[in-house]
Amino acid sequence: MQFLELKMKNKKGSHVGFAIAFIVFVSFVIFLLTLVGPVGQSQEYKDSLLESLGNKIIEKTSSELTVTSVNSNAGLEKIYRGYGISPPTPPPGYTGLVRTYNYVFEAKIDDLIGDYNLSPSNYDDLKTSFGIPDANDFSFGFTDSRDVFKGTTRMIPTETEVFAEDIPVTYVGIDQNNNVEIKVGYIRVIIW
Repeated sequence: MQFLELKMKNKKGSHVGFAIAFIVFVSFVIFLLTLVGPVGQSQEYKDSLLESLGNKIIEKTSSELTVTSVNSNAGLEKIYRGYGISPPTPPPGYTGLVRTYNYVFEAKIDDLIGDYNLSPSNYDDLKTSFGIPDANDFSFGFTDSRDVFKGTTRMIPTETEVFAEDIPVTYVGIDQNNNVEIKVGYIRVIIW
């Protein structure tokens, strides 16, 4: 009879052991999901920050470009007016078609990079106006149609998780001969 009682006690003990093992396993899985969960949210959060930063930089560096097509004695000419462009004076008695477009201006990108690099207080003001949280930092740059890159000078700390995105933009630039060019380039936004 004692043998049966021992056997019964062992069976009861094995159920308790199984229940404890199951609870430990479930607790471990919940712990792992807690650790992994914020990484997925962090990626979505950083993606939305990158998108927002890119949109705000494009908005801040965009302006209207007015193009006037002029019929003159010399033939058809285009006169450009916009940020940083000194247009020639139209000939007297000209007629033409006027169109206005919204573009990113390379000169405005240069100005924004200069503002960013000027002083820590300028960086803080830009960070606030772009809606970057205090826990994050940002940087940006521009690659023109000739693959020449120019950007901000803030150093990214080592062993830091960095998120970046290149956004294609149509931009207005001025060539070496002071001619207006409409080209395609990229704005790179970086958050860490």
